[in-house]
Order: sequence, then C-alpha cells, then structure tokens
Amino acid sequence: MKCESCGAPLEQGMERCPYCGTLVPVDEKLLEEKAKRERKRKIENLPQMKYVPGAMLAVLYVFTAGLYAVYWYAMRMKDLNNLNLSSDNKSLKVPAWLVAVFALSFIAMFMLSNSQGDYSAGMADIDTEANIFQDYFNYALAVVILTSGWLAFKVRAILQSYAANYLDRTVAVQTIAPSGVMLCLFGAAYLQMQINKMISMEILAPKI
Repeated sequence: MKCESCGAPLEQGMERCPYCGTLVPVDEKLLEEKAKRERKRKIENLPQMKYVPGAMLAVLYVFTAGLYAVYWYAMRMKDLNNLNLSSDNKSLKVPAWLVAVFALSFIAMFMLSNSQGDYSAGMADIDTEANIFQDYFNYALAVVILTSGWLAFKVRAILQSYAANYLDRTVAVQTIAPSGVMLCLFGAAYLQMQINKMISMEILAPKI
C-alpha cells in the first residue's frame, strides 16, 4: 500500500502514514479475514462439549425410558470436571460416586418395576411378598430423585461458574439454566440444552 496523500510506502497494519500522518484507509477485506482468524483461534482454544439437538434429546429420552440421563451424566462428567471455573468455584466437581449411586439406583428401580409386575401376576394371593417389592421400589425411586436433583444442581453450578469467565456473574446466573423448575423436571435434558446454548454463544466448542 501507498499513502494517498504523499505516496510513501506503507506496511500492513499501519493506522497512519509515518511521513505525513494521514490516516490509512481501512481495508474491509483484511479486517474481515483477521476477524475470522481470531474467531477460529478462539473457538479452537475453548473446552469442548458434545452438542445434541433438542429433537434427538426427546427421542433418546422416550426410547430409553429415561436411562439416557444415566448415560449423560457418566459421559459428561469428565468434560464438566475439566472446565476452567471462575476463581470462587475452583473446587466444584461432579463426584464419580454420586453418578454411580444415581446409575445403580435407577437400574435397580427399573428392574424392580419389571420384577414386581411379573411377581404380582404369578402370586396375586400373597400380599406380603408383593409389598416387599413395592418397598424396595420406593426406596430406589427416592434415591433416584435425590441423586438426580443433586447432580442437576451441581452441574448447573459448574456451567454457571464457567460462564462467569466470559459473562458478568449475574448475567451468567440469569442466562445459563435459570429455571429451577425445568432443572428438577427435565434434569440432564435441560442441562444439555444449556450446553447447546453455550456452544451457540461461543463460550464452549462442539466436540466432534
């Protein structure tokens, strides 16, 4: 490039001519290419999380009778624990034992539900044994509800803490999984939708 005023040669990136002080015209194409390179470099340096479309989430939950939630926490635990959290929540992690308890109690509840139906059909006249199955099922269900809620709120705290590195803390709390009702009702599915949102906001990168 040359200065439009004095004709002096200019190096790329100069804002003013070093000889006459004239402003150098902005090259829109160069600025656009620079912005693309910076955006690509930024995304490459972001932590990666799996992107799952909303429609696929619904199908997975229906066809697995909710067992997808167990798979989701087990598969996302490592990535969640590797996120660079804000300074006030550095030690926040998803405990492996909590995921294991949730998985075992969910599977136990599922098996007891099937066993109870088969047992009741074959021995309808014996109430005591049937009640034992019902009691165990209720215990497993209670553990599932407690561990599911615990995991959901812990993961939400991790996502909000991570988002606080890029957003104001108040904005992060109001933007990432703000609804406690949705969190309790839909758990892992709601959290995955928040991860999808964070990927679209370019504070997370999609895992290939």
